[in-house]
Formats: sequence, C-alpha cells, structure tokens
Amino acid sequence: MLPSQCGSLYKDHGGGDNVVRRLNNITPMNTEESQEILYSEVKEAIRSLKKNKSAGPDGIPAEMLQAGGEPLEREIHKLCNKAWQEGTIPDEWANPS
Repeated sequence: MLPSQCGSLYKDHGGGDNVVRRLNNITPMNTEESQEILYSEVKEAIRSLKKNKSAGPDGIPAEMLQAGGEPLEREIHKLCNKAWQEGTIPDEWANPS
C-alpha cells in the first residue's frame, strides 16, 4: 500500500490527518547505530549492580566490576558489542545468578 493510500485510511475531521502526515515524514534510524550497545548502558548496568551479593558464574563480585572504573567499563562495552555483532552471546549472560 502506498503512503498516500495509507493516509486515506486514517482521514478524519479531528486532526488525525496531521498525525499521518508527520508519520509519513519519519525516516528510519541508521541500522548500524541502532544495533550497537551504548557505553552509557553498560556503565549504568555495572553501576546498578547490587553490592554484597554472591558472585555470578564467572566468580567476579559486583564490587570488583565497579572498582574497575572507566577502563573496565570500556573493555566490557567492547566485549558486549563484539558478542552482539557476531551473534555469539553466551548463555550465561542471559541467566543471572
């Protein structure tokens, strides 16, 4: 269905045509950018780990990850993006202990 045909499905006298016009002007996001894990997301995830908990299957307690600061956050960010892009995300990452 063409955009002009799609717009005709939503014609109304209450201003809905303006919404359809705005939606037709939206451009898709750059797919390469949208598939990258953001550094800020990794940083926030590390900082929000609960302290005084048992280490996960990797044996690394949250406090150790948090103490690594920005250098460790950057390395974890790179590792997460590499796993995401290659589609090789370990099962353990999906099963928090």
